[in-house]
Amino acid sequence: MHELTIYHFMSDKLNLYSDIGNIIALRQRAKKRNIKVNVVEINETEGITFDECDIFFIGGGSDREQALATKELSKIKTPLKEAIEDGMPGLTICGGYQFLGKKYITPDGTELEGLGILDFYTESKTNRLTGDIIIESDTFGTIVGFEITVVEHIMISVHLVMSLLVMVIMMKIKKKAFIIKIY
Repeated sequence: MHELTIYHFMSDKLNLYSDIGNIIALRQRAKKRNIKVNVVEINETEGITFDECDIFFIGGGSDREQALATKELSKIKTPLKEAIEDGMPGLTICGGYQFLGKKYITPDGTELEGLGILDFYTESKTNRLTGDIIIESDTFGTIVGFEITVVEHIMISVHLVMSLLVMVIMMKIKKKAFIIKIY
């Protein structure tokens, strides 16, 4: 049986949209594929390394919680960046995604600092945009899902994200790569 270790960061602060459901869904999908899942809850990052981590998860929170979490996550900015650059997959929802960028601008114009691991920033908009999303994958064909966009990035439905994540995990276990294109 394969094993998968998930680092779940800031679960005490970043669970605005019941993001723990993503961990539960991932655990269930892995179980169906005979993959044992170990979830490591990380709310304090002192001394954390990514040696045992197969995938990391960061959920979303209110602007206040995001600011507190950013302060804690900044302690592991370098090892997290190195892990991402080495191909570590991550599932980041809402604020979890925003952390990886340079900054997040709230609707009132307040700028919250991001980790700056990836070269982007997000800016909150007042109108929520929703719609279908189609992803073409050379390995898995056409994948259809749903997006919710409030900021300058896309949050894809949990079902689609879980499907994609399981694909990434399976590719990691089988040591293969795949390419997806989002339209």
